[in-house]
Amino acid sequence: MLLNRNTFPFLYTVVVSRNDIRGKNQPRYILRTCYVQSLTEAGKDAAIFEDGKAAIYINASYSNEKDDSILAALIHDFKCKNPEDMRINTLKQHSIIVKNTEKGWDRMNQEMHRDNSKGGPPHVWIR
Repeated sequence: MLLNRNTFPFLYTVVVSRNDIRGKNQPRYILRTCYVQSLTEAGKDAAIFEDGKAAIYINASYSNEKDDSILAALIHDFKCKNPEDMRINTLKQHSIIVKNTEKGWDRMNQEMHRDNSKGGPPHVWIR
């Protein structure tokens, strides 16, 4: 039985990239995958078949002070060492609690310990 691509939902993979993968200083790039039928197979009628997948690359090195989009603010906030400098208020308030209170500090250490015990790469949480 052949399955129609429309049978499945479109699948997005989000990747946060440390560097600008395309060098165009954009906050994100969307790359869709597809299969191209070769000209030798199809003669003159080559076809492109989308496979229903795309990767969204978030450029963590993006910086543009004039960009007031929520994505630019999120990228900015993820790089902030001081929560007071964050732009998104909800993230800012949560980060202040996590970084500046004993309860937040204890919770973060518990999460780091839980992740480390799963055998992944070790996390270091420095105050």
